[in-house]
Amino acid sequence: MRDAARLLLRHWPALLTLGLLGAAWRSGTLWLAVIVSNRSGPLAQLLLALAPVGYLLAIVAMLRVVRPSLSPPKRPLTELPRTSSPTVAECTKGAEATLSAGKT
Repeated sequence: MRDAARLLLRHWPALLTLGLLGAAWRSGTLWLAVIVSNRSGPLAQLLLALAPVGYLLAIVAMLRVVRPSLSPPKRPLTELPRTSSPTVAECTKGAEATLSAGKT
C-alpha cells in the first residue's frame, strides 16, 4: 500500500493524463459508433470493438510510466522454489530407461 501511494504521488500528472486520454478514446469511439450506425452496421460494430482498446493502451502506458520507479523484487526469480513437476530432461531420461528395459 505504501508503494502504491508513493508511485501515485510521484507520477499523478502522467497517470491522470493517460487515464483521461483513455476515457476520451473510449467515449469518442462509442459516440462515433452511434453516428456511424445509421449508415453502416458492421462499421459501427468495428468501432464498438475498438472502444476498450484505447483504455487498455492507456493502462499499459501507465504501467510503463511507473516502471522506472518500481522497487526490485525482494529475492531474485532464480531463488523461487522448484515445482514438483519434472523437467523435460528427467522425462526423456525416464522414457529412455523404460524403452531400453523393454528391448532386452
